Amino acid sequence: MPLTTRGLPSDSLTAINIPFPIANPSVTMDYFLEGTDANGCVNFDTVNIFVRSLPTIDAGDDVEICVGTSTQLNASGGDGYLWTPTTGLTNPTSPDPIADPSDTTSYVVQGTDIHGCVNTDTVIVIVNSLPNADAGFNANICENTSTQLNATGGDTYLWSPSAFLDDDTLADPIASPDTSMLFTVVITDSNNCVATDSVYIVVFMIHTVDDELICLGDSVQLNVFGEPAISFSWSPAAGLNDPNIINPMATPNSTTTYTVTATDSQGCIDEADITIEISSDVASFDTFFEPGCEGVVVEFTNTSNPDVDILWNFSDGDTSTLDFVEHIFDFSSSYWANLSIVNIDGCVDTAFFNDNSLSFEDYFNIEIPNVFTPNGDGNNELFEVAVPGRLNECVDFKVYNRWGQIMFISSGNNIKWDGRTNVGEEVPTGAYFYTIEIRGKSYSGSLYLFE
Repeated sequence: MPLTTRGLPSDSLTAINIPFPIANPSVTMDYFLEGTDANGCVNFDTVNIFVRSLPTIDAGDDVEICVGTSTQLNASGGDGYLWTPTTGLTNPTSPDPIADPSDTTSYVVQGTDIHGCVNTDTVIVIVNSLPNADAGFNANICENTSTQLNATGGDTYLWSPSAFLDDDTLADPIASPDTSMLFTVVITDSNNCVATDSVYIVVFMIHTVDDELICLGDSVQLNVFGEPAISFSWSPAAGLNDPNIINPMATPNSTTTYTVTATDSQGCIDEADITIEISSDVASFDTFFEPGCEGVVVEFTNTSNPDVDILWNFSDGDTSTLDFVEHIFDFSSSYWANLSIVNIDGCVDTAFFNDNSLSFEDYFNIEIPNVFTPNGDGNNELFEVAVPGRLNECVDFKVYNRWGQIMFISSGNNIKWDGRTNVGEEVPTGAYFYTIEIRGKSYSGSLYLFE
């Protein structure tokens, strides 16, 4: 006889006459098993199924967030958790993961208690769109004027920078910027979602290049920067190649402040200044001429600013850096000299000189007396011949008596005779003769010495 089984109670079993039924009791209960073998013998056994309550899993309250923000979920009631879907979660096995979904999402948390019993709960994260923030259109205004801003898309507004607004909490404040600037508005809607937008207000303002120092005779290019303009007028016009362009070349003769007036397409006007300083040390010198034995002696004296560096250049190739220079040029020649200076700003200026020297004979015009009275009365005491310039340096002067004896000799000195010999002896009254030689040119004649 085959083995048979029978389990009771039967209302929570899938079958009562099989060895392996599925039991799903709703409460704790005992199941009785009656088994019969092939010989018809019967025996009994009991099994207890203990039914535990499911854990009370709580996924928290539904929450609203804004696009781009996040929220922390908070599950409770279990010992282990698993969130689904995992999209947008920092840790799906944590009871409190951070959720940042891009769209509204229902998150289901499966909680397991210490007995392995499982329950679930759901929380909805509602993702609200950001407000359609619009700060309005960019605008161009004139300097020292205002414009009204116009923002839309929200319920509350906060503008910055606030220092240039009459009320930074209005949707349409009055802006009075002192230069071109960006205004940003933070817009909040009824869901407390926030978005920003910006508007750029262009203030027509110009500026020029920095002040500049140049050398006299040099040029510098002026220029205008800032907001676009359609016309330009520079003043004064002196020294400019074109006073009505944006970038004229300036070649002023003295330190000049140029003012440019610019106008934009809306009729806004602005001005800016630039000063061009001229470093204007001028080379200058004085000259003094006199004939000499070897040529014309010219004394050059620097009269320029004493703080500059100087360099003399002469037609014979010589140079000098001294303030006072004495130079000899040949008789009957053309000659020149120039003085170049360099000041502390590196500016150079040069003064020029050129001349023609006369012949030696043209410079040699002397008058020779024929009587003198060396008697001590203070009148006409010397026989003296005046020669021009420095020709006395190359004069040979001799005095003879009537018998041809030399009474007095002078070389390279002033041509003077006091009636004494070279050893200091007085000569007697009477007639004497003289010879004068200068660079091979001879003069001779007689003179009379009276007491």
